Amino acid sequence: MGLDSTLYKRHLIRGNNVKISIEIDGKPCETINLEAIDTIVEEVAYWRKASHIHNWFVENVKEGADNPRPYIVERLDLLKLLKACKEVKENPQRAEELLPCTDEPFCSFGEDYDERYFKIIDETIVTLENILKDKSVRRYEYHSIK
Repeated sequence: MGLDSTLYKRHLIRGNNVKISIEIDGKPCETINLEAIDTIVEEVAYWRKASHIHNWFVENVKEGADNPRPYIVERLDLLKLLKACKEVKENPQRAEELLPCTDEPFCSFGEDYDERYFKIIDETIVTLENILKDKSVRRYEYHSIK
């Protein structure tokens, strides 16, 4: 068991003159009606046992509701998370204040403000900077499973 969190972006393809093909084991998949596909969902970020990142989404996007329901994340939200991560990187003594670990069951995993915590911060900064390069996407979805 553990905390898995994922950020997705959706590509609306219906009406955009997009042609797609799906292959399974190198063979065209004939069981999917390609003309009925209107959206492709792409995973753009994944966190494993990162209670401090999850807690940020709970407090800032999910209005305190820690449940597995997907939540819409605006581009501005990701900019705020990026700012918080950079502040923690620049001022590690503020980690507990800015991006605290949680004490909830299945969430803390014995996490402390250690090397692993700061590695996740570094990875999140790189991931968010890459995601935010695409200015055409304004909304994402955050999912979490404990």
